[in-house]
Amino acid sequence: MDAAAKAKHVLQEDTGQLNALDTRVVIKAQKIYKEQLEKIFCQADVLFGGLLITEWFAGILLSMLWTPRVWNGAISNVHLHVYLAVWLGLATLSLPMFFIIKLPGRPITRHVVAIAQMIMTAFLIHLTGGRIETHFLVFATLAFLTFYRDWKVLVTATIVVFIDHIFRGIYFPFSIYGESTPQTWRFLEHGFWVTFGDLFFVNWCVTTRKEMWEMAKKHARMENTNEIIELQVTARTAEAKLEKERFHILCSFAPVTIFETNQFGNWTFVGQRWSELTGLSPEAALGNGWQNLIHIEEKSEVLKSWAQCIRKGVNWEIEFRIRDIDGKIKWVRGEAVQCRPDVESEPIFIGSIMDITDRKMSENTDRRMVLIAQKEDFLATLSHDLKNPIIGANRILELILNGKMGPVSRELTTIMQKLKDSNTSLLKMIQNLIAIYRYDTGADYLNFELVDLVQHSRAVMSDLSLLAADKGVDLHFEVDNSLDENYSVVADKNSLVRLFSNLLDNALKFTPTNGKITVAVNGSDHTINVDVINTGSYVPEESQKRLFNRFYQGEEGKSYVPGTGLGLYICSQIVQAHHANITCVSTPDNGGETRFRVSFETEKQTSSSSLEQLGVQSSTQHDKVHYSA
Repeated sequence: MDAAAKAKHVLQEDTGQLNALDTRVVIKAQKIYKEQLEKIFCQADVLFGGLLITEWFAGILLSMLWTPRVWNGAISNVHLHVYLAVWLGLATLSLPMFFIIKLPGRPITRHVVAIAQMIMTAFLIHLTGGRIETHFLVFATLAFLTFYRDWKVLVTATIVVFIDHIFRGIYFPFSIYGESTPQTWRFLEHGFWVTFGDLFFVNWCVTTRKEMWEMAKKHARMENTNEIIELQVTARTAEAKLEKERFHILCSFAPVTIFETNQFGNWTFVGQRWSELTGLSPEAALGNGWQNLIHIEEKSEVLKSWAQCIRKGVNWEIEFRIRDIDGKIKWVRGEAVQCRPDVESEPIFIGSIMDITDRKMSENTDRRMVLIAQKEDFLATLSHDLKNPIIGANRILELILNGKMGPVSRELTTIMQKLKDSNTSLLKMIQNLIAIYRYDTGADYLNFELVDLVQHSRAVMSDLSLLAADKGVDLHFEVDNSLDENYSVVADKNSLVRLFSNLLDNALKFTPTNGKITVAVNGSDHTINVDVINTGSYVPEESQKRLFNRFYQGEEGKSYVPGTGLGLYICSQIVQAHHANITCVSTPDNGGETRFRVSFETEKQTSSSSLEQLGVQSSTQHDKVHYSA
């Protein structure tokens, strides 16, 4: 096909599209034009209905007050025209009102209204005795009929005027001209002026119809343009949605975790690789959920760099540690860059999270081996060289106290018992130091599993029942079962044993005789609380903030001095390792009361997923119980 033929083909296609477009516009314009005309017709019908009723009442008043004096001179009485005004006016009014109500906007309605309007005008002229001033109502009525914007209605009204003037001019000249002499050809004079007025009225109707048609076409073109724009917007939106879905699919198959944020830095999308990396669903990372997995020691630095990236729009590059659902530490590299989908939109960030644990381990293999060896040597030294002699000395003291080495005096028994208690305290201190070292250096690997806090804390409390009974302290255990909770969390059992043991031992130490210790377990939709409450002790407010510091023993002269200052510090380390929270609240009322609360954050969905991953099912229901020593 040569160039001329191609040009002709393109021209034919464009012409066809333009013709199709013009056809749609014309059809739509015709619809708009018709709707506007119907609206005008209906409004005019209502207007003329009111006008006819008004003229009817005006005719009755004229027949009662004015007509008798016109027709009978100075005599005023109930004239025949009164009855004529009432019944003839009602007959003239009834037919157009019927059509206005039943067939509004129809052509027949307009013509019936025009005829009735001219009959009512002729009757008013009759009632005034053919006064020339009343004839002006003919022109006013013709002007009113132009509200229909239908020149055919004017023709109908003009014909009625001609017939009326011809008939009454011959047979009732006084009724129309106010003279008793017949006026055979006078109707031509009146008809001329009516026709002269019609020329302008008809021209106005035709002109306004043309203006309405032009406005309808403009409106149709505008609507057509809006439809085209809406179709284009819909097409662009579908393309953008398809591109976004394609991006999400690609992110799911990428070897690294891809994420997307809004302008505030909140994650709005994360790929499926996140589940393989952390064991959590991608939905749990949306918003700021991913920040909960950052290692506690590096969290402030990572969040600071992320905030700087969001605020300044700079690239984000950082290596840090995270903890997956099983508590395993992993090294990752986070990267993100700012981008804009278009010029007018807010900036977003696209980034990735890459697992670099193997690389980190391979880089630091030798150094880690040396450190591990040193840690093991240190722990072995503490465990063997310090613990074993103390344990041996305690066994010898037990033999002496039990009389296995011969009789012992009461004074010597007291001294031996104090030596044994001191050795026990020293052994406990060594165990605490080992625990602190393990938590601080990360040498102690926690074995996370599903743990029932009610059963666990109750078991630890039972172990202290004999000591509490010897001291005369009441032990109480309470569980709030008002919520549908099973009070299970993912945790390390051994760590929780140490946590509750330290808290209960601390409470027993500072509870006086006849005092009371209560362990209360309660929860909500997102939190499980374990409270250890003891009476008879008070921690000043300035000391509450320092209770969990290492080696803090309170201040001299205060009633609350927590031993060597290691027990509560170990509790705080265990709580941090479980991403929980521990607080202390103390009041001096009624001899003093101190409450230590450990709060585990949990969600029902997380608990369910943890159950599935661990292969454990828990259906135990706990009732509120009271345990007394």
